[in-house]
Amino acid sequence: MRINRPCIYLLLIAAILIVGFFSVDDCWAKKKIICEYCGEEIHGQYVLIDGKYYHPIHFKCANCNTPIGHTTYIKKDGKYYCEKCYEKLFAPRCAYCGEVITGKQVITGGETYHDSCYYKYVAKYCSICGEVIIGEYYADYWGNHYHKAHLDTMHRCEYCGRVICDKLTSGGTVYSDDRHVCNICRGTAVDNIDEAMRLQDSALSLLTLEGIEIDKGKIKLHLVDRDELKKISDEDIDLQEGFTLYRWSKREQIVINRSFDIYILEGMPRIHFISVMAHELMHVWQHYNAIENNDRQFCEGSCNYASFLVLKYLPGDYTNYLIHKLNINEDPVYGDGFRRVKEFVARNGIDYWLYQLENDKKLPSGF
Repeated sequence: MRINRPCIYLLLIAAILIVGFFSVDDCWAKKKIICEYCGEEIHGQYVLIDGKYYHPIHFKCANCNTPIGHTTYIKKDGKYYCEKCYEKLFAPRCAYCGEVITGKQVITGGETYHDSCYYKYVAKYCSICGEVIIGEYYADYWGNHYHKAHLDTMHRCEYCGRVICDKLTSGGTVYSDDRHVCNICRGTAVDNIDEAMRLQDSALSLLTLEGIEIDKGKIKLHLVDRDELKKISDEDIDLQEGFTLYRWSKREQIVINRSFDIYILEGMPRIHFISVMAHELMHVWQHYNAIENNDRQFCEGSCNYASFLVLKYLPGDYTNYLIHKLNINEDPVYGDGFRRVKEFVARNGIDYWLYQLENDKKLPSGF
């Protein structure tokens, strides 16, 4: 039988299709899709994740066990989480408001913030130029923050510690002894001896209220600049603010004549002047009453404590600042001495402190 060529071609194509159909069907028949979770064969829809198959209801969140199905998931450390659980467990949270951060963020000081939270509530702005401070900065007692670079071109006030500028202190001035003083402190500066003597009387009265009585008849008060103070005290100390010069004579080992010259820096703020005045007056009291050549830490710590007693009667922001400085003073004589005396008085009272000064060269052990 003769078969024409077109028919042969059709038969061949039909044979190829038939063979191909059974081959493909036979291949699928051999490959089963097994669910990674339940181990059963999957018929119908499935989820393919990282080469593994799951029934849609068996692809579950590793935290809440809720089926993720075909919805969005997030992989972490080989486990899969729904979006809500991932945010709850792992998404960064703002250190200010505690909410999840999904947009811009700022990381500083080991903390992460919403961009908006950081710049609105957390960021420090320079009190001089108004720009955000990033990196090192200087902060003063009064809550001002400054770029560190500003300290290279500006001076801090000798007394309050603020950076002297028009914006913060309405400027300032420089004394002849190179002290830089802001106009806030300059506004109450003690420059004349009459005012200084009135403030001396105030300090004497306040000390008397605490049981510290001092005869001012033998005291002569002087206002000096820092250069002169260094010459009189024979000490080259830039932070020195007062000095008491004691003169006496003896007859048969008994002191018969005493005189005191108190030298205090001119131009200090009024409250600061009273504080220094109280310190120097306590030196006078010790010359009258305490054992000679007592322990220097006990002596200077007691004088600083006298300043503290007077300041308690003069409430205000600057007073709080001076008390703060007394408390944090790192000097081993003036700072540690003050804190030891303060603790001693807190435990034993003022009368016993004065008795200790009169009868011993140092504080007892334990203080």
